[in-house]
Amino acid sequence: MRRLVDKWEHEGLAGLAQNQRMDKGKHRVDENWQEFILKTYKEGNKGSKRMTRQQVFIKAKARADELGVKPPSHMTVYRILQPLIDKIEQAKSIRSPGWRGSRLSVKTRDGKDLQIEHSKQVWQCDHTLVDVLLVDRHGKILSRPWLTTVIDSYSRCIMGINLGYNAPSQAPRL
Repeated sequence: MRRLVDKWEHEGLAGLAQNQRMDKGKHRVDENWQEFILKTYKEGNKGSKRMTRQQVFIKAKARADELGVKPPSHMTVYRILQPLIDKIEQAKSIRSPGWRGSRLSVKTRDGKDLQIEHSKQVWQCDHTLVDVLLVDRHGKILSRPWLTTVIDSYSRCIMGINLGYNAPSQAPRL
């Protein structure tokens, strides 16, 4: 407090003005660390794998121990990853318009365009011959089952499933 009073007495109000940092908005870690952090996060989140920011920090810390250098702090790792995470989240919101309030439409077989504005308005059905051969207890191959799913187009919630031997166009067996 004393330093601020001295500055005010010598320089007036200009002495109390906050100076902007020259490196504001930039990371103070080496470019190699930034690349390592981003690459580790991207590699750890490919396919069905999931890696958190904390796990990236742990890997960076282990790498720093191997090199015998000081590791970046966990907050630095988080700040480096935040723009990438925000970009990924934004891309997810674009792919699921029902959740973000965007317009969603579906074309019917006869070419009409249906605007989907709420859940339970349009359901879609899909039939798939499952890539599994079912066998009885003696090892005799029975057949491949059909999987039928019913999905709400707006929320993408699975409304129903059926796994059976009858093809979708067949009458049920009795």
